[in-house]
Amino acid sequence: MSLFLDYPAAPQTPVNQGPRYIFKLSIRNHKNPLQDFTKVSTNTFSQEQVDWGFSQMIALVDATKGSGYLRDDGAMVICLELKQDDVSQALILPGLVRNFLALLDSPGATSDLTLLAGGRSFPVHRLILAARCPYFKTLFESGFGDSGARELELPDVDPHAVAITLRCIYGDEPACPQRLLIPAAELADLWLLTDVRDALYERIAATANSATIARDLLWAEGRSGTEALVGQLEEVFASLADEMKQEDMAALEAKPPLMTRLLVAVAQDRGNKRRHTG
Repeated sequence: MSLFLDYPAAPQTPVNQGPRYIFKLSIRNHKNPLQDFTKVSTNTFSQEQVDWGFSQMIALVDATKGSGYLRDDGAMVICLELKQDDVSQALILPGLVRNFLALLDSPGATSDLTLLAGGRSFPVHRLILAARCPYFKTLFESGFGDSGARELELPDVDPHAVAITLRCIYGDEPACPQRLLIPAAELADLWLLTDVRDALYERIAATANSATIARDLLWAEGRSGTEALVGQLEEVFASLADEMKQEDMAALEAKPPLMTRLLVAVAQDRGNKRRHTG
């Protein structure tokens, strides 16, 4: 079951000028409040992001009267808690963000550094990079050979991920196609952009499916800061175990500690379903 929050005025709202909300969606369990199912996220709504939510909120098989997620009359109680960011900041920041992004899109003579990746060049600004990205701040202050160069090569980096991550540095939301979520998250991690990285991790978990779950798990396993992501992916795997391809299962079995946790997650998921269905 998917739950998404829709902002009706979003199609008419310019990018980065929409309201930014922290929201919590909860599915109540009337038998046991300790089993209420809750997820939290943050989003700025605009014409490029008209809704936001969770593609895998709860398994349909769990939405039963026996489980407690449906009342005796068949109704499901869904609660929404909203908190909007400070209004004064909302009035000030969009203008600054537009100006920063305009500099990134059309730097002209203002650029004092060019990043090179995958045959593409990205004219950027040292001052903005140093102020908003710990990686570049450290590099520029290090005095090493590359710290004062006019061009900086980024080897083995996806240029599309560079474009997305630079927009985040200049103030845009960390949004990208599913195929670029992993390379963008890797680059955000490399550049020490933890907020961007964590937002991309959340999106990786939310969009995982039977075709991507094995790849996502193998990539996330053992990476720094991915403990919560791996836990979410293990839950997704448990709900998709019957849909997995043989070659994907073989790849997971090559990682015994991971496979052991996945089997435990599957057993727990099936046990929960049996209890809920009586």
